Amino acid sequence: DYNAKFLKIDEPTEEAFTKTLLKMTREKKKVIYITQGHGEREIEGQKPESISEFKSALETSYFVKPLTLFKDSNVVPEDAAVVIVMGPDQPLFPAEMSALVNYAQRGGHLLIAADPALKHNLAQLIKQFGIEFQNDFVLDPRYQDQRFGNVGAVGTVFSNESEVTKGMGNAVTLFLLASSLKPAPDAAETVKFENLVSTSDASVATEELEQNAKMKSRGPHALVMSV
Repeated sequence: DYNAKFLKIDEPTEEAFTKTLLKMTREKKKVIYITQGHGEREIEGQKPESISEFKSALETSYFVKPLTLFKDSNVVPEDAAVVIVMGPDQPLFPAEMSALVNYAQRGGHLLIAADPALKHNLAQLIKQFGIEFQNDFVLDPRYQDQRFGNVGAVGTVFSNESEVTKGMGNAVTLFLLASSLKPAPDAAETVKFENLVSTSDASVATEELEQNAKMKSRGPHALVMSV
């Protein structure tokens, strides 16, 4: 005995049919929260720095909601499947960082995207999970942006173990204004690190974006890590 449920298929394609079928058969959509309030990337609008397309892609499988922790008693909602912190340019409040750490310790999932050279305090947050945000600029001399020049890092090495990157062996991903990540020397021995996306040895890390900036280290560099 099935409950009646009707959804419109907007396009007569296999992809549209599959997405609609998944929506109908999924018992309950999970919720992804994206933090707001500290200069994070806008989740709506058409500005180049907005993540509206990213949000739309997530909405094929999830409910996506904004989360302003300091307005919500610094508590992550119980229905949060993932909390995303996407590129703030201002520091999070201590109570907000504690809320995110507590959420992760309860088994929650965090996705943290930090830009270098901004006045956020995500390095402190990331360090609590055993990862050091180097706050440098990882650059690939093979990539040149028409507007900004050499400001990109190219990810070419992907983990074969993670469900996130499995099967991406021949792919290439571009990161603008990326920083390198490393396991913290004082991380707990029980923490298992995995480099999800790394550069080739052609990349370099510098402390600044000046044309003749001194090289800090040569690649490969980890751009995305999980614990």
